[in-house]
This record gives sequence, C-alpha cells and structure tokens, in this order.
Amino acid sequence: AAAPSVPAAEPPPPPAAPAGGPGCVTVLQPFEPPNDRAEWLTYQALSAPLPLRQVPRDAAKRIDALAAAAPAFAAPLKEIRRTLALAAHAGRPSPRIRPILLVGPPGIGKTWFARRLAQALTLPFGSLNLGGATDNRCLQGTARGWSAATPAWPIAEMSRLAAPNPVLFLDEIEKAGGQRESNGRVHDTLLAMIEPESASGWFDECLRSPADLRNVVWIMAANETRGIPAPLLSRLAVHHVAPPPASAFDGTLAGLLAGIADDIGCARGELPELALETRQALKRSFAGHRNLRRLRAQIEECLGIAAEEAMQSSH
Repeated sequence: AAAPSVPAAEPPPPPAAPAGGPGCVTVLQPFEPPNDRAEWLTYQALSAPLPLRQVPRDAAKRIDALAAAAPAFAAPLKEIRRTLALAAHAGRPSPRIRPILLVGPPGIGKTWFARRLAQALTLPFGSLNLGGATDNRCLQGTARGWSAATPAWPIAEMSRLAAPNPVLFLDEIEKAGGQRESNGRVHDTLLAMIEPESASGWFDECLRSPADLRNVVWIMAANETRGIPAPLLSRLAVHHVAPPPASAFDGTLAGLLAGIADDIGCARGELPELALETRQALKRSFAGHRNLRRLRAQIEECLGIAAEEAMQSSH
C-alpha cells in the first residue's frame, strides 16, 4: 500500500498573542527609507511587533507523514521532530531549528523536501539558488547610496511573507563564490546570518538598521561539502542524503502526486488516475534511475496523457 502523503497545508491562523508579547518579534529597528521609492513602506511593517507563525499542534504527525513519503530524509526529520518535542515541552509553539544542510547528488528531492517541510510546519517558504553567485550581494543586498539599493534577501523575504520565521531554502551553497577583498564572500555573509549572536542584530547596510534573523528556519542544499568553509559547516546540522531505494517507490509516488496536486492548486483526488500498467512502468524506470526530479517529470507526462484521454472519452 502507498505510504501516506503529507497533509495539505492550510493557512495558519494568527497566533493569539498580544502585540509585543512573547509570541511576537520586532525584526527591524525603526529606519529612515533610503529614498522615496514606495516599496520601503512594506518594510516598515517589520519595525512593529510581528506574530511568529506557530507550528500546528499535530506537527509530529505531519513530520511522520513526510518521513513516510520521503524515507531518504528520515535523519533530518528525526532531528526536527526532537526539536519540536523539546519546544512543545517548554511551551514554545514557534521553535528555533538549527540550520540544516542536505548533501546529496542532484535530483534526489532536496528542494522538494524543503518545500514539503515548510508545508508540514505551515510556515511560509522562500528559496534562493546560490550556484551562480559571484559575490555576496544576492544575499546581503546592496548598500544605501546605490540607485537600486536593496535590503538583505532574508529581510526582503520576511517582508514579502509577512513572517519573522519563514523557511528559507538556499540551494547549491557549495558553488557560491566571492572574494573578501572585493564585494565579499557569500559564505562569510551566511555565517553571520546564522550565528545566533550576530543574527540577533544583523546590520542591514541598505536600511541602516539591525535586524533579528534568529527565527528564520534555514534549510540548505549542496551536492558535496567540498567548497564549504569549515566554520560554516560547524554551525550546520549536516545530513548526507542518498537516492531513495527502489523499494520506496510507492511512498515516493504518493508524495510526488500530493506535491503536483498542491502546485496545480487541486486536491489529490482531482488528478487523473494512473493506470496499473503506467504505475508499473514508472516503478521499473525508477528502479533504474532513482532520481526524483526525473520521476516527477515522468509522472507529470503520464498525468497529462491520462487527462487528454479522459477528455477525449467524455466527448
């Protein structure tokens, strides 16, 4: 039987916490806008107490469902489950999770996993690929004085998502470049953003204001650890993820179908039914490549064919 899919996320209700109370965070200190662009008004909201998004009460059940759908990620999910349990025991519904690094070959579902984790925790999600970064501006932003001055990426995402504790996913961090002598290295900037002491008052050069980044849930991905500085690695919970075994096909298929339905914006039951022979063909193919990206593309193609056949038979 197919393993259970991850429960569909519902928009979380605002936490019942008074403004400025223990369930709120002031991300930015008051600041003067760099210029007269209207976009700075959106950042002003981060200067007021902002409610932390709370993980659902059934978070452990959701984590278990995700582990069943993605057994290759059992180790990081076990660590997250324990963090959630400790936070719940302490009465903290919005826990801080140690930054996680997923290491494994392309196509094993690292990005998929990060999205489904955010969904399971009902936290907003943002992502950034660092593979082509030649300096730290994509992460740190640009200083005031530039015509196109921009705040740091985490601050921009917190403003866009209206949450001080989103899940932020950084892909291909081992390929990030930069030089200390020029515009700065991405890895140095990232280290300052995740180190608890510096993250509590990370200074944004565009807004010229300290920002509280401590509540961000960082998930990072790399094909290998070579190229990632040791000081950064030491701050991360590193998990090596192997391609899923062929025996995990049923759970993997269920998880990918749930993800496809969510991306389309429909219920899982509204997708076309895949014929038995189609499922068997997908299973044989998956046993050979064990690549989630490739499997998803194959599933989407099969769903499209099934949808066309269903439409033709209805006319």
